[in-house]
Amino acid sequence: MGASPMLLFAHGAGFCKEIWAPIIRRMQQSALLQHTVGVDFVNVDLPFHGSNRDNSVVAHVDEKGPHVTHPANNAIALASAALVQKAQQYGSAGRPVIGIGHSMGAAALWKAEISSPGMFKGLVLFEPIYGPPTPTGPNRPYNFMAEVTLKREWKWPSREAAISFFENWKSFLSWDRESLSCWMQGAIVPDETDDGAVVLACHPTVEAGSSTRMYRQEIFEGIASRHPNIFKMHAPMVGKSHLMVLEDPEGSTLLFAHATGFCKQVWDPVIRRLKLSPLLQDAVDQYVTYDQPYHGVNRDNSVLGQVYYKNDDPTAPRVSHPMNKWPEISADAAWAQVQKLQSTGTESRPLIGIGHSMGAAALWATEAKHPGTFDGLILFEPIYGEVDAEFDKKADFLVSLTLAREKKWPSMEAAIAHFENWNNFSTWDREMLASWIEGAVVFDEEQQAAVLSCDPVIEASVYAGSRLVLTESELAAPRCPVTFHSGDRTKLFDRSVFDSFVAVHPNIYTNHAPLPKTSHLMVFEDPEAATNAILSDLNDLSPFQTGFQPLESHL
Repeated sequence: MGASPMLLFAHGAGFCKEIWAPIIRRMQQSALLQHTVGVDFVNVDLPFHGSNRDNSVVAHVDEKGPHVTHPANNAIALASAALVQKAQQYGSAGRPVIGIGHSMGAAALWKAEISSPGMFKGLVLFEPIYGPPTPTGPNRPYNFMAEVTLKREWKWPSREAAISFFENWKSFLSWDRESLSCWMQGAIVPDETDDGAVVLACHPTVEAGSSTRMYRQEIFEGIASRHPNIFKMHAPMVGKSHLMVLEDPEGSTLLFAHATGFCKQVWDPVIRRLKLSPLLQDAVDQYVTYDQPYHGVNRDNSVLGQVYYKNDDPTAPRVSHPMNKWPEISADAAWAQVQKLQSTGTESRPLIGIGHSMGAAALWATEAKHPGTFDGLILFEPIYGEVDAEFDKKADFLVSLTLAREKKWPSMEAAIAHFENWNNFSTWDREMLASWIEGAVVFDEEQQAAVLSCDPVIEASVYAGSRLVLTESELAAPRCPVTFHSGDRTKLFDRSVFDSFVAVHPNIYTNHAPLPKTSHLMVFEDPEAATNAILSDLNDLSPFQTGFQPLESHL
């Protein structure tokens, strides 16, 4: 086994080593790095920053530029030398070193590798400062970044005053709050000449003396095209600025909820397609699926369903089972998934819910009960409405059909052959069918047979039960956009009902045109169209837009 790697983090001008703490914490939780023994995470303060604060050389400010003359004019070279020294410390022990840098720190790591080829096993760079030297003398251009930096407030009577200033400073409103707190930890230090006062560790005149070129994507695309075996360009992070490391230390989470009789694996073909989309590169960190109660890995036959006939009508079978109350049970399961995600320290991560049928209703109910839980909901035909005479007729059909379904086979191979040739599933995408079989059909050791994970009696109890119904205040409660999708051949989605929600709450709800040539099972019949519908909505949802602000509650 090779030596364990060291990850070396380098910050941007005006920042400090502590800004990497939120990212390091998340990386340490990743499955990839948890299985890599002995990884070291090393973040350093670059010259004139943080613990390396140095005001021994007075900066000269030429207001005509404005331009600052100070050793920090060579900040990238100075930082590069410091990083080479740190990398050599670990590399000499035979450990691979991977550099991760932002802005000035990214440029310094890059320069370090150029000056000492092979110093690093890899570099991950966020907008390195790059470009030809700034002209001097009368040809020196106007320096906007220097002017803005020189005007920055840098001293406060107390640490509390400084913290209050930055927590409410408009320029930092887009920052992740944990990142802001970590930056203040290292960037604000006691004033050595004024008891009780605090100052910026890197004085604005020193920061203004650093190179201030911003990122030009076309330059780096050209570099990558000329040297494809060395450089790789990722798609830009949507809605983020040069300070993306501080604004969004992690991407969004997509939470998927499946329908009655299905399983979490049915989302795999959709997720596979989503991961190929340029829109979601670097924008989504987690794709989370889960099995509903009594489905998939949550199979539970401990409570037997009781079949009876409504009004003694043999054409109206019904089932009594706890899943008759599926709106409450599935919503509780969805909320449990949200709480599980929050318990892992990802509560600040944008959360988008994507659901189908019962799963869609569960996510919707969760947002209505806990407004602000989601940053967006994309719902495929949520089961909604009062149990009226019309729905009773549909229940007669669905319960009868489900109870008559075959549910046991002598082997997994026999079960697979049954479903691959079953007329009811003939319209399904074949990859989707294979994914469904993976989670919905299990081998029962006691029966020595392949069986449906969700017994048809339990599935039928859902159709025999209630439907999601929201009060007027609950319909107005969501603080995120909610979009609806349906199939043009559906018999379970009343467009007029959902159009009425849009009419009353146009800033919350959108009801899209039906997906052509699909039924209530559109996700399974045409996963490509379903994926495109999701991507279209994600492109419009706030976490993927500049200036993202959550909706206010309409209660």
